[in-house]
Amino acid sequence: MPTIKLHEKGCCRFSSLGALMGRNETALLGTGRYFQSHLYFSHLRTEILKWMQPSKNVTAEAEKVLRKRDVSGNVLCVHARRGDFIHGQADKIGTVFLFSNDPGWLNSTFSAVFHGANRISNGYKTSSLRYIFPDTKSNFVTLVLAHFYCNRVLITAPPSTFAWFMGFLAANGTGKVHFSETYAKPGGGLEKQLIPSEFFLPDWVPLRMHDTSNFEEIRIDEIRPFIPLKNKA
Repeated sequence: MPTIKLHEKGCCRFSSLGALMGRNETALLGTGRYFQSHLYFSHLRTEILKWMQPSKNVTAEAEKVLRKRDVSGNVLCVHARRGDFIHGQADKIGTVFLFSNDPGWLNSTFSAVFHGANRISNGYKTSSLRYIFPDTKSNFVTLVLAHFYCNRVLITAPPSTFAWFMGFLAANGTGKVHFSETYAKPGGGLEKQLIPSEFFLPDWVPLRMHDTSNFEEIRIDEIRPFIPLKNKA
């Protein structure tokens, strides 16, 4: 079977599939990695969301992790990868889910947020909010929780593939997604492989951080890949 290389610009860039046009083969094998650009499949989003409906078995596993009665109001889901941190709270949020690849680090990082809150079995509770640490290491269960509960998603590590799919699936495709503006390190090369308009869905909202409690919603075309390094005197 003839083979053709596809998606050669980098992890998060869109590459035209024009090379496939005009070929006469009955079958053709395309090779490539990642294909992390919404431009490949945004037009199929409705169908993809149908294909990715959780199975009964995975839904049952998710229900073991989180009971519906533990959730109140709209749900904000924070995906925090160690080494990245952002914190925010949306109006009318009743429950905050905190997901991380390092739950212990996450608990200590958010300790100031929980100060004065009451400890509950799966997190903390204040007079107006529940902070819940879903007790699961299953990728599938995490995505199912995002699908069922996450009205809003806050992403601290924008290039994270897993966080991207949490946002894509949130509230069965209707969730509002915010993400940290900066996504690369100076000299790391990621800024050449990730073009924000090709990677992030157009209705997702970048946040520019001015200080620890002051954030600004910006447009995707205003994103700076990293905070410029200050010149040394």
